[in-house]
Amino acid sequence: MASVPEYNQSWAPVVEGIRAGDFYGTTGEVLFHSWGVEGNGGHSFYTANIEYTFPLEFAELV
Repeated sequence: MASVPEYNQSWAPVVEGIRAGDFYGTTGEVLFHSWGVEGNGGHSFYTANIEYTFPLEFAELV
């Protein structure tokens, strides 16, 4: 599909694609090769060397 239909358009192309098996799913795995926290206090920052299976739009550290 070139684009996702608007909410008020027919979703038949989406349903047909799913029915035909033309899709994939991922849980967005992220593999951390190395990581660390550098600095201290208000000047701390997180560093990481990662590999991921899905294009990341953003990352959130908790």
